[in-house]
Amino acid sequence: HSAAIAQGAGDAARGVLISGPSGSGKSSTALACLDAGLGFTSDDYVIVDGGEAPRVHLAYSTAKVVRGDLPRFAEYAAHFRNLAQADEKPMMFVDQFAPASIRTAFAPVAIVLPRVAHARRTRFVPIHAAEMLRALAPSSMLLFPLAGARSLRRMARLCMRLPCLRADLADDARDVGEAFASLIADPARLGMRAVA
Repeated sequence: HSAAIAQGAGDAARGVLISGPSGSGKSSTALACLDAGLGFTSDDYVIVDGGEAPRVHLAYSTAKVVRGDLPRFAEYAAHFRNLAQADEKPMMFVDQFAPASIRTAFAPVAIVLPRVAHARRTRFVPIHAAEMLRALAPSSMLLFPLAGARSLRRMARLCMRLPCLRADLADDARDVGEAFASLIADPARLGMRAVA
């Protein structure tokens, strides 16, 4: 249960998983990255091949937003499909209006836990793998009824394999998108190494 955004295409595509509980900023971060020209895989569900060289794969090219946040996403108003269902999050299919932005697979360089911090500038802070697992596992396990101990072990291994970061998000969506683009382009600036 994560958003996923990337730079590049094909085998050269690299990106990040954006994981966290509802309301943490996954949707707004993924859409800010889309607006900044990054590739979009999902704002909701992804498939992760957790092998020696992890790869993130598209499950659905959907984006969902909290109904109260709709005014913030006015430029996407025409693309939301279920506005009449008051008990559901408004949803759109990014592949229908921005097909060139879709990235079906990429190599992850990090897992990021967003935090709505109302910061002046978006900044990344390294966090422990256990903190990331606590943010990633509960909703992932609850949303997939067949997930069990094996799935939890795979998520734990992924959190230990990849750099884990908290993103203290700026209010300016452009700053958020630019910060994530810089992170993916140059993970070494945070002392991270790209996963081979």
